Amino acid sequence: MLSGNAADLPRTYTVEAGKSLFDSWQTVQGQYDLSAFGRNGFLRAFRGSASPAAKANLTLESRYDVDDAAVILTITNPGTLAARVTVSNAYGNDRAVTRLLRPGHSDRQRWELKKSFG
Repeated sequence: MLSGNAADLPRTYTVEAGKSLFDSWQTVQGQYDLSAFGRNGFLRAFRGSASPAAKANLTLESRYDVDDAAVILTITNPGTLAARVTVSNAYGNDRAVTRLLRPGHSDRQRWELKKSFG
């Protein structure tokens, strides 16, 4: 993981299949900018802003559907305030999806990868 905040050092993780990882970062003046890199050109970038009056509190689950060559991204808001979330596919022409997640609600998006050969 690489943070847009120069005070955060890059972080390296190895997570085996079927396992999960949890970590957190501080915002800088209410802004966050995180990038996750993996093999074969894998990239996930998270950028945005959070209210200075409340901590951003989202959980993200990313799963790869091997049978259908798709990524399934589930974003959940376990916090006490609504959060506006935008997700886009930088590798295709898919439109960005913006959702307002109320406290306790989730959004699930499926991104087909067949055109980019998985």
